[in-house]
Amino acid sequence: GKDYLALVEGEPSEATGVISEPVEGQSAQSAYSVEEVFKTRGGTYSLIKVSITSGRRHQIRIHLAGMGHPVCGDPLYRKFSECPTRPYNPHDPVARLLKEECKKPGTMLFLHAHALQLKHPRTNEALELQANLSTHFSKCLVGLRAL
Repeated sequence: GKDYLALVEGEPSEATGVISEPVEGQSAQSAYSVEEVFKTRGGTYSLIKVSITSGRRHQIRIHLAGMGHPVCGDPLYRKFSECPTRPYNPHDPVARLLKEECKKPGTMLFLHAHALQLKHPRTNEALELQANLSTHFSKCLVGLRAL
């Protein structure tokens, strides 16, 4: 399996769930759980863990936007979400980070491939590989947790 962390706009109504919607005409499932919720003066954000077995192109971005909680910084699928566009608010740490550090829109997506589980090709031993969050993602979470 593959586990991702995503910072999304808003707070899902269900703390856990499975999204089963086709992506590019093929079946796709994304199981999610809300790990943290941040309520700021600039809006509400949620840190979500998403696990997938199928890996369709942009699957997680499509599924999260489709449930009304697009990935922060996503210029492509956000427009298909029911989430309203918010004006820039200097008190919003996510908006501030995006404005300060992005050279152009869409260069800072808050979606991170966190863990990959697979079997060793020779020994068949179960392996789990983990990757640390990027600097911008970590910096943003530190800012949100400090509020």
